[in-house]
Amino acid sequence: MQPSTADQSTTRPAPETDGEDLLLRLTREHRDAAGLVLALQRRTGSDAGDSVATARELITDLVRHSVSERIHLLPLVRRFVPEGDAAADRIDAGRQELEYQLQQLERLPINGDFWVHLEAVDALVAQHAGELESHVFPVLAAACPAEELADAGRRAARTARTAPTHPHPHTPREGAALAAASPGTGLVDKVRDLFRS
Repeated sequence: MQPSTADQSTTRPAPETDGEDLLLRLTREHRDAAGLVLALQRRTGSDAGDSVATARELITDLVRHSVSERIHLLPLVRRFVPEGDAAADRIDAGRQELEYQLQQLERLPINGDFWVHLEAVDALVAQHAGELESHVFPVLAAACPAEELADAGRRAARTARTAPTHPHPHTPREGAALAAASPGTGLVDKVRDLFRS
């Protein structure tokens, strides 16, 4: 996804995606995340409110994506990919590293170290997407029944709808840290905790 304006990333309509199978959905989410990172990189050095809103959207989308992979993708990898447990463990380790970097990102004002952590997030997303789309998804597409992938895609769409789509309206904007207002609990933890049983 290549946003055409700086504000597009925070105003795009929700796509109609209930018909996507899991692999198509996750691939699209990789592209959406790359588009949000690009929108931020185009404003490197800015502390404007638009950057804060885009960063919060990126964090929310990536945590939602991470949770969806944990719930819906990893069980299929373990069942259908050769040496699936090792592959799933490697994917999960990368997912946890990404969440760690997102936690660092959300604690920072939009200046200085924020842009360093954004580069780390960008590199992790690119590496993660490349490994899954080049190596894991083709194996799953060949080995897993199409209906099972379609069902997993529908379940992932339902999972995504339970997560927040907008930051809280009373959180600080310009130059402020991205963490949620309540002490000790950041945006990453809030989004992830929505899916815990």
